Amino acid sequence: MKLIVDADACPVKEMIARVASTYHLEVLWVASIDHEINMASGTHIQVDAGRDAADHAIIGLTDTASLVVTQDYGLAAVCLAKGATVLHPDGWRYRHETIDGLLAQRTMHQAIRRAGGRHKGPKKRKKDADKQFETLLEAHLKM
Repeated sequence: MKLIVDADACPVKEMIARVASTYHLEVLWVASIDHEINMASGTHIQVDAGRDAADHAIIGLTDTASLVVTQDYGLAAVCLAKGATVLHPDGWRYRHETIDGLLAQRTMHQAIRRAGGRHKGPKKRKKDADKQFETLLEAHLKM
C-alpha cells in the first residue's frame, strides 16, 4: 500500500507522518512549489504552481493499492475511479455512492460564485475531526 497525501492544504500532515511511521509506511507528500512541505519523513514531490498540477501528479501516482488523503472532491472522484481508497482529513471516507452528490454540490457552489453570489463556506474544522481521521486512517492501515 502506498499513502499519497494532497499536502497543499492538508490539516493532518503531522498525524499522518506519525501514524505512517508506526506502520512503517512510506508517505508520498505531493504539493505545488507554492506550498512548503516540512515533513521529515516520506518522499516530497513538488510540482509546478499550475492550478491542478498537484492533482495531476497524484492521479498519476494512484492505483488500486493507494490510500489517498485529500479535501478535493474532484481529485477524490478520479482516485476512486482508479480503485484507490480515499479519505477526507475530517475523518470520513469518500464512497462511490456519495461522490456524485459531493461533486454536484461543488458545481452548484462554483456557479453561485461565478454569478457573483456567495454561499456558506466549509464549516470550521472541529477538534474531534483529528481523532476521527486518526481512527479511520489506522483502521485502513490495519487491513
